[in-house]
Amino acid sequence: MTRFLKEHWLLVLAVFLLFLMSVPLCYFSVFSARLDPRSAEFGLFAEPEGAPRIGICLNDLAELRWTVERAVWSGAARERRIPIQIRIAHHSLERQIRQIRYYMAQRVRVLILVPVSRDGLRAVLQEASGRGMKILLYDELTLGPADFYYGIDYHALGREQAAAVVAAAGPGNYLLFRGPADSEKADWLAGGQLEALRQAERQPVRLQSTVELPRWSAEQAAIKARSLLIHQKIRAILTPSDLIAEEIGRTLAGQQPPYSFLAGLGAEPALRERIKAGGRALTLQVDYAQLARAAFDGARQLLDGGVPAKNAAVGLDSARLPAWLLRNFTVVSR
Repeated sequence: MTRFLKEHWLLVLAVFLLFLMSVPLCYFSVFSARLDPRSAEFGLFAEPEGAPRIGICLNDLAELRWTVERAVWSGAARERRIPIQIRIAHHSLERQIRQIRYYMAQRVRVLILVPVSRDGLRAVLQEASGRGMKILLYDELTLGPADFYYGIDYHALGREQAAAVVAAAGPGNYLLFRGPADSEKADWLAGGQLEALRQAERQPVRLQSTVELPRWSAEQAAIKARSLLIHQKIRAILTPSDLIAEEIGRTLAGQQPPYSFLAGLGAEPALRERIKAGGRALTLQVDYAQLARAAFDGARQLLDGGVPAKNAAVGLDSARLPAWLLRNFTVVSR
């Protein structure tokens, strides 16, 4: 044996190295299978075991709220023993279409959908609806068939945010970030913000600029803010999310900021810490867990042949879609 090893040590070394390389590959293949044994895509979460009865399509998990809502759905599924699956589209229309088709193949009965596009899902939703799938739109609207909408009263949220900023920052020039361009909720939010700013014109509050964001991009917003604020004296900046507000704050850190107040939405940890540390900022905390619970209860009622409770209706195409809107907001400031 010793003689063999001496004569063929290169071969033995090569076999040993090959073995070492195969261990992590085997582990990764098992890990991938656990993530999603039927798909090459990451981003699947299943609770509990079994063929899913409720399929959930999210856009991304960038904001803390989606981690909260995902946890609510997973907990409710385990508690009621209703198999669900959660998939993440990561802003990809093609990926979300594939995910909806996968749910159709799995005979999912109810789809909770956060659409990535206002107009790109119509065909696949028509197909899903034609196969008997109930469609609950969540947080955002998209064209195509749907049975119900669960979301936030973004018009009221925008109005309350802007009113809180005016009360805290006072008169001066205001800068408003809005977007993305193809988002219904962005239009609702901006409508509420503009309504409150118009009501405050006598203070006087003047809307100096409105910046359109093509998508929810904190980096783009920070770049635009820096270029705009060089030549303008701004009293307050209103943004559609805490992530955008915090990115603007970080971008302008270390220099005398040409604004005195910064406002976001969502109560993300970073902006809350800025507020706690004495930063001239505020945000609005939204009870996302309550919204997620309401949507899951609505999906469960549809599974049982019932009708979800509504408190509003929203426009979709030329029809009015029954809806449940969350109106529970809390201003977070010093």
